[in-house]
Amino acid sequence: MVEYKTLDNIEIDCIIDTFMEAFSDYQISFKRDDIAYMLKRRSFNPSLSLGAFDNDRLVGFILNGQRTIDGVSYVYDTGTGVLKEYRNKKITQEMIEYLKPLLNEKGINKYVLEVLMNNESAYHLYSKVGFKVSREFDCYKRDKNDFNVNCDYPIKKIDNIQNDLFDKFNDIKPSWQNDIESIKAVIDSYSIYGAYHNDELIGYGIITNKTGDIPQLSVCKEYRNQHIASSLLCEMQKSTTASTLNLVNIERGCTSLEGFLKKLDFELSASQYEMILDIS
Repeated sequence: MVEYKTLDNIEIDCIIDTFMEAFSDYQISFKRDDIAYMLKRRSFNPSLSLGAFDNDRLVGFILNGQRTIDGVSYVYDTGTGVLKEYRNKKITQEMIEYLKPLLNEKGINKYVLEVLMNNESAYHLYSKVGFKVSREFDCYKRDKNDFNVNCDYPIKKIDNIQNDLFDKFNDIKPSWQNDIESIKAVIDSYSIYGAYHNDELIGYGIITNKTGDIPQLSVCKEYRNQHIASSLLCEMQKSTTASTLNLVNIERGCTSLEGFLKKLDFELSASQYEMILDIS
């Protein structure tokens, strides 16, 4: 019989082993270091995460991160998986139902997750247990290449995150994994570039050195349509060893960024829902 308990006293190596086995038939392969990096980046909290155990063997999990945003306590599903031989036994649904009162007792207000739009079974499961769509995201990618740009503003590398300025530039609220707190958690893996006018920051971009992921790219509204974002991309791509540039979780309806990416021949690679469950 499967029993459920938090992951407080479970070794991280055991969690990673089970994660890799659960996703061994997934279309994307994971390395151990990538999983550890992901958990750190997304604020993994074992006391708010759950495991399904069969005779002390971890056979399923929900790995949650936790943050307080504007006075509201959130958890974020950073990874859910069940070993192949234990699927189709309602384990994921039972784990979520087990978590609800536990998270409520811990003072959590909202539970956030993301699900691919083409994953209909997962979408229906999360809807069934009370999650509601809060936003729709698109993901874009293109090969790393030269950009034909002519920008009048210098691009410089930035050594520190300037929260207040960055927030002012954004038209949308970043998703959990693109949030500044996620970037700060693994800051050494990123490079940050800024565009300047008379020493004033007027645009910025952040890129992951290893993967080419770009969690944030924005230009002050008064300086848009002057090739600044393109120039930032041109400089940023020099910092990554990846062959592609990727922007994940661009909120639908952000026409300024959508139009810019399509103009530069970024391709739509995936779409997903952000879903939220009110805990209290």
